[in-house]
Amino acid sequence: MADDPWDDWETAADAGLLDYKQPHTPGKAVIDEDAENKKLWMEANQYATPVVIRTNSAQTEYKPEVITTTEIKILRRPKDTPEKPKINQPAPKTLQEREKEYTAAREKIFGKKTSS
Repeated sequence: MADDPWDDWETAADAGLLDYKQPHTPGKAVIDEDAENKKLWMEANQYATPVVIRTNSAQTEYKPEVITTTEIKILRRPKDTPEKPKINQPAPKTLQEREKEYTAAREKIFGKKTSS
């Protein structure tokens, strides 16, 4: 058989390729740089009150309202109110009155009905 990868482990072990190696630890310079970067980011993330520069003194400055707890009052209509009479509303017409107005309007438009 030619080169079998499973047979080659003995050669790798003899050469020291399979020995455990401790992972590389960063030097003190890298650790110091990381600490400085962390400190820089922490300072940058601190909230600072912004400085307001007024360019127009005629404008008033916006001041947000202070949220206060106020009592909510639910309004309702009174339940026992008497019905109010309807004002300026004519009484409904009877069937005879409506038919009489209809025939009068029809005669006005088409003329009097003539028998043929």
